[in-house]
Amino acid sequence: MQKTADTYTALVDRIQEIRRIQHDMRHHLRVLDGYAQNGEYHKLKEYLSALLEQMPPKSCDVYCMNYTANILIGYYAQQAKKEGIVFQCDAQIPRNVNCSPQHLSILLGNSLENALEACGRQDEDRDRRISLFARVIDSNLVLVVENTYDGVICKKDGVICTRKEEKGHGLGLESMRNIVSQYSGYFNAVQKDQIFLVKIVIPIQM
Repeated sequence: MQKTADTYTALVDRIQEIRRIQHDMRHHLRVLDGYAQNGEYHKLKEYLSALLEQMPPKSCDVYCMNYTANILIGYYAQQAKKEGIVFQCDAQIPRNVNCSPQHLSILLGNSLENALEACGRQDEDRDRRISLFARVIDSNLVLVVENTYDGVICKKDGVICTRKEEKGHGLGLESMRNIVSQYSGYFNAVQKDQIFLVKIVIPIQM
């Protein structure tokens, strides 16, 4: 359970960092606008240079316009990079989408967390990669997460389940299925040729 607590703490820290940057940016923009209005372009350039030096590296990567999704994708992209795992992202989730932030967090967060852990169980010299595809297609939110894995799959009553033995684990997959069911959507988890794939389709109204 310690790893879960550490993940939560890291996510909270990232959210707070992004909120702080967004809050401070309003003041910076006012100063920059003042320099521009007064034609003080030399001061504007100096201020911009100083501002860029203060910005934390990779703190404001934008993967999509949805705030909740962007935070989660950014966090797991950083974690993958730390572990030497290739992370590919093609996400276009709108700012306003008729899926609650809580549900989106569970669906996207659990999918990426499971993919990261599956790659982590592979030997470091193997091909380790995660791919995320997210789109709104014909009034459906489509999430597809693919990842390499070690070829070992656990099933119970024909349904893929977690390999973790700790109490409380496996609830993520169950939560994802329950949420998709609430939207009368589609959930599928399959494996083929050392690739594990999770596909989620939920009807939404834009």
